[in-house]
Amino acid sequence: CALYFIQGRHSLTVLGMRIATLSAVALLALPTIAHADVWQDRVVYPEPGQAQLTTSSKVLYLNDCLPNGCDVIASQSNSSINNTSSIANQNTTLSAYAHGQAHWDEVIQCVKDTMAPFDIDVTTTDPGTASHYEVMIGGTATQLRAGLEAGGIAPFISCGAARNNVLVFVFAGQTSDKNYLCAAIAHRARHPYALSH
Repeated sequence: CALYFIQGRHSLTVLGMRIATLSAVALLALPTIAHADVWQDRVVYPEPGQAQLTTSSKVLYLNDCLPNGCDVIASQSNSSINNTSSIANQNTTLSAYAHGQAHWDEVIQCVKDTMAPFDIDVTTTDPGTASHYEVMIGGTATQLRAGLEAGGIAPFISCGAARNNVLVFVFAGQTSDKNYLCAAIAHRARHPYALSH
């Protein structure tokens, strides 16, 4: 899947390697924090005739879930526009980012620096119904799904990067480590773009 996506796209190969390195460093630094996953190891292939990478959104919305948490609707679909997730087993609310504005700003700057070479527009302003990927950053794994053990999770790896508006999660309620959060956000965000581990 990842090879299909990055063939002939050197910069995205480098992105995958850089994010993988950041993720590995963060995971080694925090062995007590659950790992980040792709839900049930799902790989979703493009439908015949479905658009490939050239039409995928380059907007990445980082949502701190302030002030009242992030509502997530349990669904068979995964949508950053409708806040639906196939991982949630019931409608739920992730608690808001609790580490303060200065902490948030440092994490966001780290993610922006990580994504800058790859023309990804990292924003903290909700794009609304415009096409975008979203990382909800707050709460805990068990707020999303009872029994879930993860530091972050994505619903699938989208081969060919054929799906826009995918919603992924990083559970900032489980750690305040800025390097871990930066790496986990970048790591989660890459799965809809078809980059694997």
